[in-house]
Amino acid sequence: MQDSIDLVPPAGALIQSLRSIGYTFNSAVADIVDNSVDAKASRIEIEITPGDVDQLSVSICDDGNGMSFEELKQAMSLGSKSPEFAREAQELGRFGMGLKTASFSQAKILSVITRRAEEEWIGLRWDLDHVAKTNLWSVKVLGGHGIQSILDSVANSGALKQGTIVRWEQCDRLIPEGSDSDVRDKIYKDAVYELQCHLGLIFHKFLGPRGSAELLVNQKKLEPSDPFCVSKGKDAVSSTLSFEEQYAEKSALRDAPESPITVKGFLIPHPDRFRSKEALFKVAPHGDFMASQGVYVYRGGRLLSWGDWHRIVPRDQSNRLARVEVNIPNSLDMSWRLDIKKSKVELPTLFRNWLKPKIQELTGQSQKNHKGRITNPKLNKNPVWVRTFDRLQNSVSYEINKKHALVETMSKEIKGACDREFKALIELIECSLPAEQISNDIGARVTIGSYHQDEELPNQIKDLLVSLVAVGIDADVIIRQLALDPAFSDLSQTAVVKFIEQLTS
Repeated sequence: MQDSIDLVPPAGALIQSLRSIGYTFNSAVADIVDNSVDAKASRIEIEITPGDVDQLSVSICDDGNGMSFEELKQAMSLGSKSPEFAREAQELGRFGMGLKTASFSQAKILSVITRRAEEEWIGLRWDLDHVAKTNLWSVKVLGGHGIQSILDSVANSGALKQGTIVRWEQCDRLIPEGSDSDVRDKIYKDAVYELQCHLGLIFHKFLGPRGSAELLVNQKKLEPSDPFCVSKGKDAVSSTLSFEEQYAEKSALRDAPESPITVKGFLIPHPDRFRSKEALFKVAPHGDFMASQGVYVYRGGRLLSWGDWHRIVPRDQSNRLARVEVNIPNSLDMSWRLDIKKSKVELPTLFRNWLKPKIQELTGQSQKNHKGRITNPKLNKNPVWVRTFDRLQNSVSYEINKKHALVETMSKEIKGACDREFKALIELIECSLPAEQISNDIGARVTIGSYHQDEELPNQIKDLLVSLVAVGIDADVIIRQLALDPAFSDLSQTAVVKFIEQLTS
């Protein structure tokens, strides 16, 4: 009997499995940008070209150092570098898999062309359909025609004296099969916008006046986010630095020296203090302070994870002003369990125990600021919503006021066949009130249910009036109740009366 046998994985099956590691479109593109940063690129341009379901294409072009043919072969090989060996201090790579797994997760064809200064362009291409058909781990060497077609598809490529272009074709994962043109267009536009926001946050330390690179998505130059609100510009609000310390951890990697972890705790300003939506969105993507609290883990200046307290404190409204910046060296990738996508880490137990009291103190300060800004709502004599406090359960519930004139009148009008359905609808509305999201939106200073004084009524108000009149509620009752309800105080009463008259004439 043989002492050992070779079990070479079938290329077709394994390469399809690699497509499902778990990349999102944003994390996949960010992984390619990591390589451009490692290549010392000063300008990185990403172009996303729309098309049919599997015809969308992506190009990531940089002016970095470029590669020799041997380096290109290594870069296109799976597992091109052992994760066990130390990397250069600022190197963002780890597993030697990112270029391939990120690309395969989004596209069936991966082409890479590259050139060093004073040298010619060279290129290789993975075609997953070809691998599945032949069951061979083989890449195509691109000739002059193949290279030129990629150069022709990328704007400003003729100005590149050196650098690398990564090209994804047949991107079949972003747009679902069977989508019509309107759906495809919306998905495409949303994907471009979300990618711009994502990269502006992930690489914010590399962008801007103090950064080392320019990053563009579809010709738009990305501005860095400022998650800790440390900008000192004119009219800008800034955070409070609560603490700054270092923590030493020994690396498990070979030949890696002990490197300190730097930790900073910030209390960012309350959303009310921001003077523009643009400034607010730089600190919290989409103005969502609830999702933006937590520990921000960086590696080589690149953001890995955020929005999580790692089971130290809960994520809630009272903690939303607290944020912790943690900077780790890449020599700690193993002990922090960095994943291939570079989008998830786990805090080691000893570090987590060291950090816990600092986070608890920081969030305690956030809670004081939060409570100091809570104000009692103005009481309405005939509100739509009624607040009920259960002392035994120490709980609060919000219920529809069954004695509100409109609710009472509608209930009387539809008694009979639809009585059960009407009560079920009321209960559904009561139990699905998005209280947490409303609180978060108020903190983000977005407009909630406000109707500007105008002779032209908003469509949703017109729909409401049509429904109320249709079930037989008296016009005088509708007009009087809307006039008394603060939620509709901005409505033009003249416009309301006029529209109801049109409905009842």
